[in-house]
Amino acid sequence: MSRWILAVAALALLASPVSAQYIGIFMDREATTWCAEVGSTPFVDLHVVAVLGGDVTIMTGAQFKITGTPPGWTPENALWVPDAGAGANIGHPLFPTPTHPQTPGVNTVFSSCLSFPEGGRVPLGRIILLGAPTPANVTLRVEYFDLVPPDPDCPFVTACAPDYHPVCVGGGEIVLNGDKPYGCHVPVATPTWTVVKTLYR
Repeated sequence: MSRWILAVAALALLASPVSAQYIGIFMDREATTWCAEVGSTPFVDLHVVAVLGGDVTIMTGAQFKITGTPPGWTPENALWVPDAGAGANIGHPLFPTPTHPQTPGVNTVFSSCLSFPEGGRVPLGRIILLGAPTPANVTLRVEYFDLVPPDPDCPFVTACAPDYHPVCVGGGEIVLNGDKPYGCHVPVATPTWTVVKTLYR
């Protein structure tokens, strides 16, 4: 494979996380690290963050579930703690609850409209792992779930007043105790061609 093809592929891989709006799972509130070696019985926080930008710069809530939970994780050793800024929270992203016993899923609502004209990050909550048994190559993914029948088939954020309509966004993932070929860090800005060329000198 030529260096040209490799460089173009690298540019696409590096640019994609910051050019789209999505809900991701990270090792930090700043939403920069999306894979980690956490060990077989980790005591860590996984941060669920809405990454806004482009056409989606405002929100007042979010709805999603997280798939890929390994055997041995339970609501007791994989706790869901909504962000302190959330005004209301229904459900758990990893496990069914009495509110919707057939499927995992969470709906989080903030008490005011959050606006990021230049793009920004909104912490939605944390999954606190308290010694939850975690084998190699666990991949957790943000996906959609239907709380009520009109909900769209996508993870979404809720727009602000006056209509509070759902806005589809992408679903990110995190890899625990595994390897990713292009690193674990999301760039804070889309890289330029000059930056990418330096990878191949």
